[in-house]
Amino acid sequence: MAHSLRVVAHLSLKELDAYIKQCKSALEIRRLLVIGYAQANASTSLAISCHTGFSAGRVRNLIHLYNKAGPPGLLDKKRKGSSSSHLSFEEEKKFISIRAKQ
Repeated sequence: MAHSLRVVAHLSLKELDAYIKQCKSALEIRRLLVIGYAQANASTSLAISCHTGFSAGRVRNLIHLYNKAGPPGLLDKKRKGSSSSHLSFEEEKKFISIRAKQ
């Protein structure tokens, strides 16, 4: 039996609508629309997935993230790692000279 999804009301529907209007990322807007649809209709993840284009599992995951952290929980996390994978001209010259000595 399918259960309706419960959404923690971090924002009211009006506040959520205003938040969506100021978003610049289309993906973030789609994620917030899932939350708005779940808040307004209290539907199952399958019903929400039919309207939003996300899979039912992704809908459940988005609602879980929203319930845990609010709208910031739906943002993409910045990944760790090097911001630049290329050597500067000076670094490359130094590297070549070190390799040449070996």
